[in-house]
Amino acid sequence: PRSIVAGAILCAQRGLTPNLMGEAWLIPRRNKKNSGQLEASFQIGYRGLIGLAARADVHTRADTVRQGDHYLEEGGLTPRLEHVKAGRGHPAAPAPTRGEAFLWYAVLEAPYWSVPRCAGLDRDEVEKFRAESADPNGSTWTKWYDEMAMSKAIRVAARYVRLSVEFDLANRSDD
Repeated sequence: PRSIVAGAILCAQRGLTPNLMGEAWLIPRRNKKNSGQLEASFQIGYRGLIGLAARADVHTRADTVRQGDHYLEEGGLTPRLEHVKAGRGHPAAPAPTRGEAFLWYAVLEAPYWSVPRCAGLDRDEVEKFRAESADPNGSTWTKWYDEMAMSKAIRVAARYVRLSVEFDLANRSDD
């Protein structure tokens, strides 16, 4: 019960709704430090990250790139990102079907920035995040892999900017 109340308080402090709209989750997990007792673990969802960023006037997009899609990412002084999903009638992505996912990206834009912030993670990078998570083989990762990968891309893109106190607190509490 204490862990449920603690998770609810974390959600309230960050202005997130738990387990309803994908903003945050209270996930039952066994606490290995406390004789395997079942506890509620707070985890912010990628929709929660997007909502917190929006409160700081930052527009966030995240997506999955699959085989057959056209994807181009350029860094430097004028970064650029292009993604056209296969079968969408664009000459850059003529394949009619989309294959296996291989990259997840996030783009953060704000009216007061001169260029957007981007981050793309390949499968190896996402797997590093997965290996460090509390339950790498749990249902969160097995059922919602793309969503988990996109949330990690949002976190990586947000590392290089200060969005808001709420976003920073949510990012730290989940890590």
